[in-house]
Amino acid sequence: MLNSNFMVTKLFVDTWGWLTLHNRRENQHAAVVEHYQKIRGTGGQLYTTDYVLDENYLSTPWITTLEKACAEFLHNLASKD
Repeated sequence: MLNSNFMVTKLFVDTWGWLTLHNRRENQHAAVVEHYQKIRGTGGQLYTTDYVLDENYLSTPWITTLEKACAEFLHNLASKD
């Protein structure tokens, strides 16, 4: 369970975090969105790796090209603010 009693200024986001942020059917989606918005709203920084991004887009077969994957990822990040 996510704890909202402390201030996060830097956060590494692994595959599960990005997938849960994107997938409304995930059990923790609402909590992850809330934490994402808090971090972004307070100037916090999110970190990830290209390997994590690869894992995310290998698990989304409906995205067929890297260009589409990047556009979808950026669109989803912007829509969560």
